[in-house]
Amino acid sequence: MAVSALILQSAHAIVTLPFNDSFGYSQGNLFTVGAGVWNAGGSAGPEITVSNSVALTAPAGFAPASGNGVKWSPDGTARRNMFQFASVSSGALYASFLLDVQTNSSTKLLAYFENTTSSITSPQLGLFLGNGTIGVGKSTTSPGFSTSLSLATTHLVVIRYTFSANAQVDIWVDPSSSDYAAVSAPTPTGGTSGTGNSALQYFAINSPSGTGPSAFLDEVRVGTTWADVTPVPEPATLTLVGLALIGGAVIARRRRPL
Repeated sequence: MAVSALILQSAHAIVTLPFNDSFGYSQGNLFTVGAGVWNAGGSAGPEITVSNSVALTAPAGFAPASGNGVKWSPDGTARRNMFQFASVSSGALYASFLLDVQTNSSTKLLAYFENTTSSITSPQLGLFLGNGTIGVGKSTTSPGFSTSLSLATTHLVVIRYTFSANAQVDIWVDPSSSDYAAVSAPTPTGGTSGTGNSALQYFAINSPSGTGPSAFLDEVRVGTTWADVTPVPEPATLTLVGLALIGGAVIARRRRPL
């Protein structure tokens, strides 16, 4: 689990941004195995679980994934697992994660930013899955903007909340690798706006009531800049990859018949 420094507070932590979780916990429901981080709000249940069978692979050029993944499978009972970060009230707030939607046929709230741990259906920034779509909404129960999303395919999804009197929420689906770790965010896939909020301090994975859909998530990141949530491999990782390629070439050359 790649997690930033934690400031312990009672039963859970307030994570320091930028934050990254690769879900390197033991397998089981996230609220329990991720206690100390993901139990800031919500409850334990089978709808949101950590499993090594659903770990996802990051796109080329993106920081490599590690650890396990999270299986999201609404099963009748509304459930949410949340972590708390130091309150942000100006500028922008970003999140990114790898997402593979297996099935879905109706609008479901998958994840959100909020300033409360209470159960909520119209969050400050909501990420919604639809029938072959994904979108964002601002204080609504449905997305104000949606775009198509291929099923059974790993996508890199980035969302942003921009603080203002008329707050803007945006989404990127599979941004170009040339924009990873850029100083400024590229043009979003789309977005919507609504009455602003003074501060945000929680990120939630949400499983609404009802059954049917299924998705896998991995490598959750939250930060205040685009670069925070779209990292590239560390130089040491690139060096190891390069050495592996060189070693493979040398071996192949030695095996070449004279």
